[in-house]
Amino acid sequence: MNMIRSSPAAPAAKPSCVPVLLACGIVSLLVYLAGDVIAGMSWQGYAFASQAVSELTALESPARPLLLVLFSLYSLLVVAFGAGVIAAAASTRSLRSAGILLIVYSLMGWVTMTYFPMHSRGVVAATSDIMHPILTYANVIVILAIVGFAAAAFGRPFRLYSLATVLILIGCGLWTGQDVSALKGNLATPILGIKERILIYGFLLWVSVLAVMLLRTKRERSKMQ
Repeated sequence: MNMIRSSPAAPAAKPSCVPVLLACGIVSLLVYLAGDVIAGMSWQGYAFASQAVSELTALESPARPLLLVLFSLYSLLVVAFGAGVIAAAASTRSLRSAGILLIVYSLMGWVTMTYFPMHSRGVVAATSDIMHPILTYANVIVILAIVGFAAAAFGRPFRLYSLATVLILIGCGLWTGQDVSALKGNLATPILGIKERILIYGFLLWVSVLAVMLLRTKRERSKMQ
């Protein structure tokens, strides 16, 4: 059993809304997936395998208005999940830190998408094209910190799963980075979409697993009281 590592005197989270907040972590994956699929299908000619998710929210993208709504909902769900993680953490500092960083990650992602979107391929670079990758890379660092802090709060199986997730995120991040120059130059990027989605959904799946574990832990604690 992967119980949260906390001090013996740690009080259980009291608010009845905590399970709902934790469930938002699972729902956020479904909302992001729906946004990705629906937006991609609504853009005639968009290729999931060779085009990045960021291209769906590019300024010139016909799918941008729809994704601004769906991905904003995703951001709200992650903020709610982060609040749930903080509430469920009790005195576990590492888990509380993970909850705070989840909120930071969500807000950074929303700001990047809303105010610093990339331009479509072939469009002359602007300020947003400079800030977009900077903020994206910064958020990747936040993501790695989230996984690290949360992993420290659980037992060996989850820590090993978290380590595998970190390796996938770093590997796919470096792999995806090889296509940045081609993307800017409006050149072919045959599997960019696949590489980026492995990175994105690897983390989103990890968030869902964390949500399930926290819900299970809370339920077991409730039975013990």
